[in-house]
Amino acid sequence: MEQQKPPYLREWLTSQGNVYAFLGSTAAAAVLSIPFGFGIGALPLIAFAAGEVIASMFIPASITFRDKVDRKYQQQARQNARNHLLDEISRRAPDGQKYDQTLDIFARMRQRIDSLYRLAGDHGSQFSERDIDKLDEASMDYLYARLALLVIEDRAASIDLRQIDERLRGIERELAAPPAGADIRQLQKARADYQALAARHRRMLSRRTALEAAVLSMPDQMEEIYQMIVVAPRSQELGVKLTEAVGNLRLREEIEGEVAADLETSIPGIVVPLHQNNARRAAAQTAA
Repeated sequence: MEQQKPPYLREWLTSQGNVYAFLGSTAAAAVLSIPFGFGIGALPLIAFAAGEVIASMFIPASITFRDKVDRKYQQQARQNARNHLLDEISRRAPDGQKYDQTLDIFARMRQRIDSLYRLAGDHGSQFSERDIDKLDEASMDYLYARLALLVIEDRAASIDLRQIDERLRGIERELAAPPAGADIRQLQKARADYQALAARHRRMLSRRTALEAAVLSMPDQMEEIYQMIVVAPRSQELGVKLTEAVGNLRLREEIEGEVAADLETSIPGIVVPLHQNNARRAAAQTAA
């Protein structure tokens, strides 16, 4: 779904600098009104209002201001998504120990990212906060993969593949020697349904193996990226290396699409941007 644009005008009016300017104008008006009366005391408020009207015509429309507001809203959206994912993982985790382990690992990843945000403020570094934003987004894949594993475990526990295979063999025997009055069409339909169910179950188990490998490797990859940046933050080649490293950190595209489909089907209301990231990357590659 296309995200709504932030209310730039409201963000400008409620910004810290603007609030301080209003409070300063109010204080100046109060001070001037004591010796000179309300007429003179109102001049700072009139000047503030005039400045607001003029500034509101230009500042909310500026690219710099909009980029700042957009980034603020994106960070808030990521935080909301993190909280939602952690809540779902906590609710679905079979035991508290597994949830605590997930929380500890992700907390270490977040510590590395927060440290890199502070390092990005150094003017001599060859990367920016937007570069770390991409790393922050990539770290979300860890939580999506963890939650997807829990969903897969729930589904796997509800299906007995051996029982399905036994029923398939029974249907095959009936089709090979149909008893009197047997409905061949219904038997064939049942066989096709069981075969499709078994195939989906086996694909799901294969996907679980890929997700387990990704969950194990992501923290180590994050640590490697952190060490690469900290060791040489002013390296001219850092930008290219960082882009490549972030790409390697993300789930493979074929897994991303399957994870998104599984989570959106199993958890109503969850927003899974993984497949949207795929679409954006594909569009960017096509444009390039």
